[in-house]
Amino acid sequence: MRFRILLSDKYYLTSFVEMTSKIDKNLLIDLNFNGLLLDDELLITDINVETLSHQYPSLNIQAVCVLSPITGEENLFKGPFKLFKFQPFDDIISKIKICSFSYFGGNSYDISKNHKIAFIFDIDVYSSDFIEQFAKQIVYKYGLNVLIFPLQYLSSINYFENKGFTDSYVFKKLVYLINKHERIPIESFFSLDNLGFYYFKSSLALNPIAKMDDSSFEMLIKYICGHFFDVICFDIGRCLNERNIKLLHQMDKVILLSRNCKPDESFSSIISELSINNLSYINHDSDGTTLEITISELIDTVLNS
Repeated sequence: MRFRILLSDKYYLTSFVEMTSKIDKNLLIDLNFNGLLLDDELLITDINVETLSHQYPSLNIQAVCVLSPITGEENLFKGPFKLFKFQPFDDIISKIKICSFSYFGGNSYDISKNHKIAFIFDIDVYSSDFIEQFAKQIVYKYGLNVLIFPLQYLSSINYFENKGFTDSYVFKKLVYLINKHERIPIESFFSLDNLGFYYFKSSLALNPIAKMDDSSFEMLIKYICGHFFDVICFDIGRCLNERNIKLLHQMDKVILLSRNCKPDESFSSIISELSINNLSYINHDSDGTTLEITISELIDTVLNS
């Protein structure tokens, strides 16, 4: 992807270039702008469209993405595009990719085989960062594209840092495009954590994925499992409804997180009631070194099976 940059805020420009190079090295940025764009370029600017049109009458305004200080005015799907300027850079980059896809179209990366892993909680567990640690180690050890996909009813606190900012319409657009059988760069619709894995971020307290109807849900899961991501970690937690239980039986591995030192009666009960054979028990409260070794061994087992 190629972009020209025209930013009046020099401090923001420095941060933008620095963070973009760290987040995605495939983005080609040119700081020289003379009023014209090549056919495969977008202009990223903080100057309003009216001023641009006056200063550069030959500029194709439809290929412009304006970074605005005003919230609630984002437009990612029809040029000229508009993004909220003061949000995390990883979110900005993801949304710029969506703008690029909306304008140029794009290719999706088909995956013939990936690894699907579900994480569920024992009766004594309500939250855990084990999944993030698991995903991080896969990225570091194997360099794979990993997605954490939340299926609990309540959004995890890790996933909605920007409480005044909602991306619900972006998610609705994703579902719409999948229903239209569009080939989309699916990774652009997810946030990239600084640890290297992708995840779904929402400022909504109720997880919109968990609220989907069955037909749209199945279509979304099918598309995600067939494109780009090498490993998908389904964060089910304690949300063992009928739909999620059905999904458990499609997993390569199901991991039960508990605070008990060894499997007990509750663990055996969960196994028998869910009728799952490929289930592993993990005490996520183990000390750091022990837990890291456990995660590493578990990853090797899952990815090499």
